[in-house]
Amino acid sequence: MMYLLVRIFLLMGPLLANPSRDGRLTRDRLAKGQVVDTVFCKGSPDQSYALYLPANYSAEKTWPVVFIFEPGARGKLAVDIFKHAGEQFGSIIICSNNSSNEILLSECYRAAEAMFEDAFLRYQVDTSRLFVAGFSGGARVASSLALEDPGIKGVIACGAGMYHNRNTHTRIRENLRYYGIIGQRDMNLQDMIDTENRLAGSGTLSHFQYTGIGHVWPPPEEITAALAWLMVQVDNTDINARDFFLDYQAREIRSLEDQGHILDAAERLESVIAFSPDPELKSHLAGLQDSRMFKKQSRQRERAFRKGINLRNIYMNALAEFVCSTPLKPDTIHTDRWWTREIRILKRWENSENIESSRLASRLLYLMEAHFEEYIREFLKVKQRDKALFLADLWLKISPDQLWSLWNAAIVFTATGEKKNALVTIEKMVRSGKAEYEWFRDENGFESLSGEPGYMRLMKLLREQDNQ
Repeated sequence: MMYLLVRIFLLMGPLLANPSRDGRLTRDRLAKGQVVDTVFCKGSPDQSYALYLPANYSAEKTWPVVFIFEPGARGKLAVDIFKHAGEQFGSIIICSNNSSNEILLSECYRAAEAMFEDAFLRYQVDTSRLFVAGFSGGARVASSLALEDPGIKGVIACGAGMYHNRNTHTRIRENLRYYGIIGQRDMNLQDMIDTENRLAGSGTLSHFQYTGIGHVWPPPEEITAALAWLMVQVDNTDINARDFFLDYQAREIRSLEDQGHILDAAERLESVIAFSPDPELKSHLAGLQDSRMFKKQSRQRERAFRKGINLRNIYMNALAEFVCSTPLKPDTIHTDRWWTREIRILKRWENSENIESSRLASRLLYLMEAHFEEYIREFLKVKQRDKALFLADLWLKISPDQLWSLWNAAIVFTATGEKKNALVTIEKMVRSGKAEYEWFRDENGFESLSGEPGYMRLMKLLREQDNQ
Protein backbone atom coordinates (compact mmCIF):
# COMPACT_ATOMS: atom_id res chain seq x y z
CA MET A 1 0.00 0.00 0.00
CA MET A 2 1.26 3.46 -0.90
CA TYR A 3 2.26 5.71 2.00
CA LEU A 4 -0.31 8.42 1.30
CA LEU A 5 0.75 10.97 3.89
CA VAL A 6 4.45 10.55 3.23
CA ARG A 7 3.86 11.17 -0.45
CA ILE A 8 1.78 14.25 0.28
CA PHE A 9 4.49 15.59 2.62
CA LEU A 10 7.04 15.23 -0.19
CA LEU A 11 4.84 16.79 -2.85
CA MET A 12 3.61 19.68 -0.73
CA GLY A 13 6.60 20.32 1.51
CA PRO A 14 7.35 23.82 0.18
CA LEU A 15 3.68 24.82 0.44
CA LEU A 16 3.35 23.49 4.00
CA ALA A 17 6.34 25.55 5.08
CA ASN A 18 5.15 28.72 3.35
CA PRO A 19 3.44 31.22 5.68
CA SER A 20 1.72 32.82 2.69
CA ARG A 21 -0.99 30.19 2.86
CA ASP A 22 -2.24 31.74 6.12
CA GLY A 23 -5.73 33.05 5.67
CA ARG A 24 -6.88 30.50 3.11
CA LEU A 25 -9.57 29.42 5.54
CA THR A 26 -10.93 32.97 5.68
CA ARG A 27 -11.06 33.19 1.91
CA ASP A 28 -12.90 29.85 1.77
CA ARG A 29 -15.39 31.19 4.36
CA LEU A 30 -15.69 27.86 6.16
CA ALA A 31 -17.59 28.07 9.43
CA LYS A 32 -15.94 27.50 12.80
CA GLY A 33 -17.58 25.74 15.72
CA GLN A 34 -20.21 24.01 13.59
CA VAL A 35 -20.44 21.04 11.26
CA VAL A 36 -20.13 21.74 7.53
CA ASP A 37 -21.85 18.94 5.59
CA THR A 38 -19.88 19.12 2.36
CA VAL A 39 -16.48 20.52 1.44
CA PHE A 40 -15.37 19.57 -2.07
CA CYS A 41 -11.71 18.65 -2.47
CA LYS A 42 -9.95 21.20 -4.68
CA GLY A 43 -7.69 18.67 -6.33
CA SER A 44 -10.40 16.00 -6.68
CA PRO A 45 -13.80 17.68 -7.19
CA ASP A 46 -15.59 14.31 -7.25
CA GLN A 47 -14.52 13.81 -3.62
CA SER A 48 -15.87 15.64 -0.58
CA TYR A 49 -15.89 15.49 3.20
CA ALA A 50 -17.79 16.79 6.21
CA LEU A 51 -15.83 19.16 8.44
CA TYR A 52 -15.64 20.53 11.96
CA LEU A 53 -13.23 23.33 12.83
CA PRO A 54 -12.80 24.23 16.51
CA ALA A 55 -14.54 27.47 17.45
CA ASN A 56 -11.18 29.14 18.11
CA TYR A 57 -9.50 27.93 14.90
CA SER A 58 -7.05 30.37 13.38
CA ALA A 59 -4.21 30.20 10.90
CA GLU A 60 -1.77 31.45 13.52
CA LYS A 61 -0.86 27.95 14.69
CA THR A 62 -1.06 24.32 13.61
CA TRP A 63 -3.88 21.95 14.62
CA PRO A 64 -4.25 18.19 15.08
CA VAL A 65 -6.49 16.47 12.53
CA VAL A 66 -8.69 13.37 12.80
CA PHE A 67 -9.55 11.85 9.39
CA ILE A 68 -12.62 9.60 9.64
CA PHE A 69 -13.97 6.77 7.47
CA GLU A 70 -17.68 5.99 7.83
CA PRO A 71 -19.00 2.71 6.35
CA GLY A 72 -22.06 4.39 4.85
CA ALA A 73 -20.19 7.52 3.64
CA ARG A 74 -22.22 9.52 6.17
CA GLY A 75 -19.67 12.23 6.79
CA LYS A 76 -21.91 14.52 8.81
CA LEU A 77 -23.05 11.71 11.11
CA ALA A 78 -19.47 10.83 12.06
CA VAL A 79 -18.34 14.44 12.42
CA ASP A 80 -21.31 15.12 14.72
CA ILE A 81 -20.04 12.32 16.99
CA PHE A 82 -16.42 13.56 16.93
CA LYS A 83 -17.03 17.31 17.19
CA HIS A 84 -17.06 17.24 21.02
CA ALA A 85 -13.59 15.66 20.94
CA GLY A 86 -12.50 18.19 18.34
CA GLU A 87 -13.58 21.09 20.50
CA GLN A 88 -12.18 19.56 23.70
CA PHE A 89 -8.70 19.08 22.24
CA GLY A 90 -8.60 21.74 19.54
CA SER A 91 -8.62 19.32 16.64
CA ILE A 92 -9.90 19.53 13.07
CA ILE A 93 -12.41 16.76 12.32
CA ILE A 94 -12.82 15.52 8.74
CA CYS A 95 -14.91 12.59 7.43
CA SER A 96 -15.05 11.40 3.84
CA ASN A 97 -18.40 11.50 2.04
CA ASN A 98 -17.08 8.95 -0.49
CA SER A 99 -15.30 6.15 1.35
CA SER A 100 -17.78 3.38 2.22
CA ASN A 101 -18.34 -0.37 2.44
CA GLU A 102 -19.89 -0.25 -1.04
CA ILE A 103 -16.64 0.52 -2.90
CA LEU A 104 -13.29 -1.20 -3.35
CA LEU A 105 -10.54 -0.67 -0.80
CA SER A 106 -8.47 1.03 -3.51
CA GLU A 107 -11.26 3.58 -3.95
CA CYS A 108 -11.33 4.15 -0.19
CA TYR A 109 -7.59 4.89 -0.39
CA ARG A 110 -8.28 7.36 -3.19
CA ALA A 111 -10.87 9.10 -1.02
CA ALA A 112 -8.32 9.21 1.80
CA GLU A 113 -5.66 10.71 -0.44
CA ALA A 114 -8.05 13.41 -1.68
CA MET A 115 -9.04 14.22 1.90
CA PHE A 116 -5.45 14.38 3.15
CA GLU A 117 -4.28 16.54 0.28
CA ASP A 118 -7.16 18.99 0.65
CA ALA A 119 -6.59 19.31 4.39
CA PHE A 120 -2.95 20.27 3.85
CA LEU A 121 -3.97 22.81 1.21
CA ARG A 122 -6.66 24.52 3.27
CA TYR A 123 -5.75 24.27 6.94
CA GLN A 124 -2.83 24.67 9.28
CA VAL A 125 -2.06 21.05 10.07
CA ASP A 126 0.07 19.74 12.93
CA THR A 127 1.91 16.90 11.20
CA SER A 128 2.96 15.42 14.56
CA ARG A 129 -0.68 14.79 15.51
CA LEU A 130 -2.42 13.26 12.52
CA PHE A 131 -4.96 10.56 13.42
CA VAL A 132 -7.41 8.34 11.54
CA ALA A 133 -10.64 6.82 12.81
CA GLY A 134 -13.49 4.71 11.52
CA PHE A 135 -16.44 2.51 12.32
CA SER A 136 -17.06 -1.07 11.11
CA GLY A 137 -15.71 -1.30 7.55
CA GLY A 138 -14.43 2.25 7.99
CA ALA A 139 -12.42 1.08 11.00
CA ARG A 140 -10.74 -1.52 8.80
CA VAL A 141 -9.83 1.16 6.26
CA ALA A 142 -8.48 3.43 9.02
CA SER A 143 -6.54 0.55 10.59
CA SER A 144 -5.07 -0.45 7.25
CA LEU A 145 -3.83 3.08 6.61
CA ALA A 146 -2.52 3.52 10.15
CA LEU A 147 -0.70 0.18 10.31
CA GLU A 148 1.34 1.01 7.24
CA ASP A 149 1.69 4.78 6.95
CA PRO A 150 4.30 6.40 9.23
CA GLY A 151 2.69 9.81 8.74
CA ILE A 152 -0.32 8.64 10.77
CA LYS A 153 0.34 8.81 14.51
CA GLY A 154 -2.69 6.94 15.82
CA VAL A 155 -6.02 5.29 15.04
CA ILE A 156 -9.41 5.04 16.73
CA ALA A 157 -11.02 1.83 15.45
CA CYS A 158 -14.69 1.40 16.40
CA GLY A 159 -16.87 -1.65 15.79
CA ALA A 160 -14.17 -3.68 13.98
CA GLY A 161 -10.46 -4.32 14.13
CA MET A 162 -7.88 -4.55 11.39
CA TYR A 163 -7.87 -6.70 8.28
CA HIS A 164 -6.36 -10.03 9.35
CA ASN A 165 -4.82 -10.89 5.99
CA ARG A 166 -1.18 -11.27 6.94
CA ASN A 167 -0.18 -10.87 3.30
CA THR A 168 -1.58 -7.34 3.53
CA HIS A 169 0.03 -6.48 6.87
CA THR A 170 3.24 -8.45 7.13
CA ARG A 171 4.74 -5.81 9.39
CA ILE A 172 3.16 -3.66 12.10
CA ARG A 173 4.77 -0.32 12.91
CA GLU A 174 6.18 -0.16 16.40
CA ASN A 175 5.48 3.55 16.85
CA LEU A 176 1.75 3.31 16.11
CA ARG A 177 -0.88 4.18 18.74
CA TYR A 178 -4.00 2.04 18.40
CA TYR A 179 -7.26 2.60 20.31
CA GLY A 180 -10.00 0.01 19.72
CA ILE A 181 -13.60 0.41 20.91
CA ILE A 182 -16.06 -2.47 20.60
CA GLY A 183 -19.38 -3.31 22.21
CA GLN A 184 -20.04 -6.61 23.97
CA ARG A 185 -23.20 -6.83 21.80
CA ASP A 186 -21.27 -6.19 18.58
CA MET A 187 -21.07 -9.06 16.09
CA ASN A 188 -17.40 -8.10 15.49
CA LEU A 189 -16.40 -8.57 19.13
CA GLN A 190 -14.18 -11.59 18.42
CA ASP A 191 -12.58 -9.70 15.55
CA MET A 192 -11.49 -6.92 17.92
CA ILE A 193 -10.23 -9.48 20.43
CA ASP A 194 -8.15 -11.03 17.62
CA THR A 195 -6.78 -7.57 16.80
CA GLU A 196 -5.82 -7.03 20.44
CA ASN A 197 -4.05 -10.40 20.53
CA ARG A 198 -2.22 -9.65 17.30
CA LEU A 199 -0.96 -6.28 18.50
CA ALA A 200 0.13 -7.65 21.88
CA GLY A 201 3.90 -7.80 21.96
CA SER A 202 4.26 -6.02 18.61
CA GLY A 203 5.63 -2.83 20.11
CA THR A 204 2.44 -0.97 19.23
CA LEU A 205 0.99 1.22 21.98
CA SER A 206 -2.61 0.03 22.24
CA HIS A 207 -5.73 0.36 24.36
CA PHE A 208 -8.87 -1.72 23.85
CA GLN A 209 -12.15 -0.54 25.33
CA TYR A 210 -14.95 -3.09 25.63
CA THR A 211 -18.32 -1.43 26.21
CA GLY A 212 -21.96 -2.43 26.49
CA ILE A 213 -23.10 -1.18 23.07
CA GLY A 214 -24.02 -3.04 19.89
CA HIS A 215 -22.77 -2.44 16.35
CA VAL A 216 -23.09 1.34 16.43
CA TRP A 217 -20.77 4.33 16.69
CA PRO A 218 -19.69 4.84 20.32
CA PRO A 219 -21.12 7.90 22.11
CA PRO A 220 -19.24 11.22 21.86
CA GLU A 221 -17.68 11.00 25.33
CA GLU A 222 -16.20 7.56 24.60
CA ILE A 223 -14.73 8.99 21.40
CA THR A 224 -13.37 12.00 23.31
CA ALA A 225 -11.69 9.68 25.82
CA ALA A 226 -10.10 7.80 22.91
CA LEU A 227 -8.71 11.01 21.43
CA ALA A 228 -7.49 12.04 24.89
CA TRP A 229 -5.54 8.77 25.15
CA LEU A 230 -3.95 9.36 21.74
CA MET A 231 -3.01 12.92 22.67
CA VAL A 232 -1.22 11.69 25.80
CA GLN A 233 0.63 8.98 23.88
CA VAL A 234 1.92 11.60 21.44
CA ASP A 235 2.71 14.13 24.18
CA ASN A 236 2.81 12.78 27.74
CA THR A 237 2.91 16.32 29.12
CA ASP A 238 -0.67 16.96 27.96
CA ILE A 239 -2.26 17.22 31.42
CA ASN A 240 -5.67 18.27 30.05
CA ALA A 241 -5.98 15.09 27.97
CA ARG A 242 -4.66 12.88 30.78
CA ASP A 243 -7.14 14.32 33.29
CA PHE A 244 -10.05 13.98 30.88
CA PHE A 245 -9.24 10.34 30.19
CA LEU A 246 -8.87 9.40 33.85
CA ASP A 247 -11.96 11.34 34.98
CA TYR A 248 -14.10 9.78 32.26
CA GLN A 249 -12.90 6.29 33.06
CA ALA A 250 -13.51 6.80 36.79
CA ARG A 251 -17.12 7.82 36.10
CA GLU A 252 -17.68 4.84 33.83
CA ILE A 253 -16.20 2.39 36.34
CA ARG A 254 -18.40 3.75 39.14
CA SER A 255 -21.45 3.49 36.90
CA LEU A 256 -20.67 -0.12 35.97
CA GLU A 257 -20.19 -1.07 39.62
CA ASP A 258 -23.47 0.63 40.55
CA GLN A 259 -25.24 -1.43 37.87
CA GLY A 260 -23.68 -4.65 39.16
CA HIS A 261 -21.49 -5.16 36.06
CA ILE A 262 -18.44 -6.10 38.10
CA LEU A 263 -16.59 -7.96 35.34
CA ASP A 264 -16.98 -4.99 32.98
CA ALA A 265 -15.85 -2.58 35.70
CA ALA A 266 -12.78 -4.69 36.44
CA GLU A 267 -11.82 -4.90 32.75
CA ARG A 268 -12.12 -1.14 32.33
CA LEU A 269 -10.16 -0.56 35.52
CA GLU A 270 -7.42 -2.91 34.34
CA SER A 271 -7.05 -0.89 31.14
CA VAL A 272 -6.80 2.32 33.18
CA ILE A 273 -4.04 0.81 35.32
CA ALA A 274 -2.10 0.02 32.14
CA PHE A 275 -2.35 3.76 31.38
CA SER A 276 -1.73 4.98 34.94
CA PRO A 277 -0.39 2.30 37.34
CA ASP A 278 -1.71 3.77 40.59
CA PRO A 279 -1.39 1.52 43.72
CA GLU A 280 -4.89 2.44 44.91
CA LEU A 281 -6.37 1.44 41.55
CA LYS A 282 -4.51 -1.87 41.69
CA SER A 283 -5.89 -2.52 45.17
CA HIS A 284 -9.41 -1.71 44.00
CA LEU A 285 -9.01 -4.06 41.03
CA ALA A 286 -7.86 -6.88 43.28
CA GLY A 287 -10.98 -6.39 45.41
CA LEU A 288 -13.26 -6.58 42.39
CA GLN A 289 -11.55 -9.68 41.03
CA ASP A 290 -11.88 -11.41 44.40
CA SER A 291 -15.64 -10.82 44.59
CA ARG A 292 -18.22 -13.56 44.08
CA MET A 293 -20.00 -11.51 41.41
CA PHE A 294 -16.81 -11.12 39.36
CA LYS A 295 -16.26 -14.88 39.41
CA LYS A 296 -19.90 -15.61 38.57
CA GLN A 297 -19.92 -13.19 35.64
CA SER A 298 -16.58 -14.57 34.40
CA ARG A 299 -18.07 -18.07 34.28
CA GLN A 300 -21.17 -16.77 32.49
CA ARG A 301 -19.04 -15.03 29.88
CA GLU A 302 -16.91 -18.10 29.28
CA ARG A 303 -20.03 -20.25 28.77
CA ALA A 304 -21.57 -17.65 26.47
CA PHE A 305 -18.45 -17.51 24.29
CA ARG A 306 -18.35 -21.30 23.94
CA LYS A 307 -22.04 -21.40 23.09
CA GLY A 308 -21.58 -18.52 20.65
CA ILE A 309 -18.92 -20.34 18.64
CA ASN A 310 -21.23 -23.35 18.21
CA LEU A 311 -24.32 -21.33 17.29
CA ARG A 312 -22.42 -19.07 14.90
CA ASN A 313 -21.25 -22.13 13.00
CA ILE A 314 -24.80 -23.53 12.89
CA TYR A 315 -26.31 -20.30 11.54
CA MET A 316 -23.54 -19.63 9.02
CA ASN A 317 -23.77 -23.20 7.71
CA ALA A 318 -27.55 -22.91 7.49
CA LEU A 319 -27.25 -19.69 5.48
CA ALA A 320 -24.63 -21.26 3.21
CA GLU A 321 -26.96 -24.19 2.48
CA PHE A 322 -29.83 -21.76 1.91
CA VAL A 323 -27.78 -19.76 -0.59
CA CYS A 324 -26.72 -22.84 -2.54
CA SER A 325 -30.09 -24.64 -2.64
CA THR A 326 -32.28 -24.33 -5.72
CA PRO A 327 -35.17 -24.49 -5.28
CA LEU A 328 -35.81 -24.00 -1.57
CA LYS A 329 -36.21 -27.30 0.25
CA PRO A 330 -39.42 -27.39 2.32
CA ASP A 331 -38.36 -29.93 4.98
CA THR A 332 -34.95 -28.65 6.03
CA ILE A 333 -33.39 -25.76 7.92
CA HIS A 334 -34.50 -23.58 5.02
CA THR A 335 -37.99 -23.50 6.46
CA ASP A 336 -39.51 -20.41 7.98
CA ARG A 337 -40.45 -22.54 10.98
CA TRP A 338 -36.82 -23.46 11.80
CA TRP A 339 -35.51 -19.91 11.48
CA THR A 340 -38.47 -18.44 13.37
CA ARG A 341 -37.84 -20.79 16.27
CA GLU A 342 -34.16 -19.88 16.41
CA ILE A 343 -34.93 -16.16 16.25
CA ARG A 344 -37.54 -16.52 19.00
CA ILE A 345 -35.02 -18.30 21.25
CA LEU A 346 -32.38 -15.63 20.67
CA LYS A 347 -34.80 -12.78 21.34
CA ARG A 348 -35.81 -14.47 24.59
CA TRP A 349 -32.14 -14.70 25.60
CA GLU A 350 -31.63 -11.07 24.60
CA ASN A 351 -34.25 -10.04 27.15
CA SER A 352 -32.96 -12.34 29.90
CA GLU A 353 -31.35 -11.19 33.15
CA ASN A 354 -28.15 -13.08 32.33
CA ILE A 355 -26.19 -10.22 30.78
CA GLU A 356 -23.75 -12.49 28.94
CA SER A 357 -26.55 -14.55 27.37
CA SER A 358 -28.25 -11.29 26.41
CA ARG A 359 -25.10 -9.98 24.75
CA LEU A 360 -24.52 -13.27 22.95
CA ALA A 361 -28.05 -13.16 21.53
CA SER A 362 -27.56 -9.57 20.34
CA ARG A 363 -24.32 -10.53 18.57
CA LEU A 364 -25.92 -13.49 16.82
CA LEU A 365 -29.06 -11.61 15.79
CA TYR A 366 -27.01 -8.78 14.35
CA LEU A 367 -24.81 -11.31 12.56
CA MET A 368 -27.95 -12.71 10.91
CA GLU A 369 -29.09 -9.23 9.89
CA ALA A 370 -25.73 -8.34 8.36
CA HIS A 371 -25.72 -11.50 6.27
CA PHE A 372 -29.39 -11.10 5.36
CA GLU A 373 -28.57 -7.69 3.88
CA GLU A 374 -25.62 -9.05 1.92
CA TYR A 375 -27.57 -11.97 0.49
CA ILE A 376 -30.72 -9.96 -0.24
CA ARG A 377 -28.72 -7.67 -2.54
CA GLU A 378 -27.21 -10.64 -4.35
CA PHE A 379 -30.53 -12.49 -4.69
CA LEU A 380 -32.21 -9.43 -6.20
CA LYS A 381 -29.35 -9.03 -8.68
CA VAL A 382 -29.75 -12.60 -9.95
CA LYS A 383 -33.58 -12.46 -9.81
CA GLN A 384 -33.90 -15.04 -7.00
CA ARG A 385 -36.70 -13.01 -5.51
CA ASP A 386 -38.23 -15.84 -3.49
CA LYS A 387 -35.03 -16.08 -1.47
CA ALA A 388 -34.79 -12.33 -1.03
CA LEU A 389 -38.39 -12.24 0.19
CA PHE A 390 -37.74 -15.15 2.56
CA LEU A 391 -34.83 -13.30 4.22
CA ALA A 392 -36.70 -10.00 4.35
CA ASP A 393 -39.56 -11.67 6.21
CA LEU A 394 -37.11 -13.24 8.68
CA TRP A 395 -35.37 -9.90 9.18
CA LEU A 396 -38.66 -8.23 10.09
CA LYS A 397 -39.19 -10.93 12.72
CA ILE A 398 -35.90 -9.90 14.30
CA SER A 399 -36.38 -6.12 14.05
CA PRO A 400 -39.94 -5.22 13.01
CA ASP A 401 -39.47 -1.50 13.72
CA GLN A 402 -35.78 -0.96 12.96
CA LEU A 403 -35.07 1.44 10.10
CA TRP A 404 -32.36 -0.81 8.63
CA SER A 405 -34.66 -3.84 8.38
CA LEU A 406 -37.61 -1.79 7.13
CA TRP A 407 -35.50 -0.22 4.39
CA ASN A 408 -34.29 -3.56 3.07
CA ALA A 409 -37.77 -5.08 3.34
CA ALA A 410 -39.22 -2.15 1.38
CA ILE A 411 -36.70 -2.75 -1.41
CA VAL A 412 -37.54 -6.47 -1.52
CA PHE A 413 -41.32 -5.97 -1.41
CA THR A 414 -41.09 -3.44 -4.23
CA ALA A 415 -38.86 -5.68 -6.36
CA THR A 416 -41.15 -8.70 -5.87
CA GLY A 417 -44.30 -6.77 -6.76
CA GLU A 418 -45.77 -6.85 -3.24
CA LYS A 419 -46.85 -3.22 -3.43
CA LYS A 420 -49.21 -3.35 -0.45
CA ASN A 421 -46.48 -4.67 1.86
CA ALA A 422 -44.02 -2.19 0.38
CA LEU A 423 -46.31 0.76 1.15
CA VAL A 424 -46.99 -0.47 4.70
CA THR A 425 -43.25 -0.79 5.29
CA ILE A 426 -42.43 2.61 3.81
CA GLU A 427 -45.15 4.21 5.91
CA LYS A 428 -43.52 2.78 9.05
CA MET A 429 -40.27 4.37 7.97
CA VAL A 430 -41.87 7.73 7.28
CA ARG A 431 -43.80 7.69 10.57
CA SER A 432 -40.54 7.03 12.45
CA GLY A 433 -39.38 10.52 11.51
CA LYS A 434 -35.93 9.15 10.61
CA ALA A 435 -36.35 8.40 6.90
CA GLU A 436 -35.14 10.79 4.21
CA TYR A 437 -36.79 11.61 0.88
CA GLU A 438 -33.51 11.10 -0.98
CA TRP A 439 -33.52 7.38 -0.13
CA PHE A 440 -36.50 6.74 -2.37
CA ARG A 441 -34.95 7.75 -5.65
CA ASP A 442 -35.81 5.54 -8.65
CA GLU A 443 -32.24 4.21 -8.79
CA ASN A 444 -32.89 2.45 -5.47
CA GLY A 445 -35.71 0.44 -7.06
CA PHE A 446 -38.85 2.40 -6.19
CA GLU A 447 -39.83 3.57 -9.71
CA SER A 448 -42.59 0.93 -9.90
CA LEU A 449 -44.39 2.67 -7.02
CA SER A 450 -44.25 6.16 -8.52
CA GLY A 451 -47.85 6.05 -9.80
CA GLU A 452 -49.37 4.67 -6.59
CA PRO A 453 -51.50 7.25 -4.70
CA GLY A 454 -50.36 5.88 -1.34
CA TYR A 455 -46.72 6.20 -2.33
CA MET A 456 -47.19 9.74 -3.61
CA ARG A 457 -48.85 10.70 -0.32
CA LEU A 458 -45.95 9.24 1.69
CA MET A 459 -43.35 11.02 -0.44
CA LYS A 460 -45.19 14.33 0.04
CA LEU A 461 -45.19 13.77 3.79
CA LEU A 462 -41.50 12.89 3.69
CA ARG A 463 -40.62 16.06 1.77
CA GLU A 464 -42.53 18.10 4.35
CA GLN A 465 -40.56 16.42 7.15
CA ASP A 466 -37.25 17.12 5.38
CA ASN A 467 -38.16 20.81 5.05
CA GLN A 468 -38.99 21.26 8.73
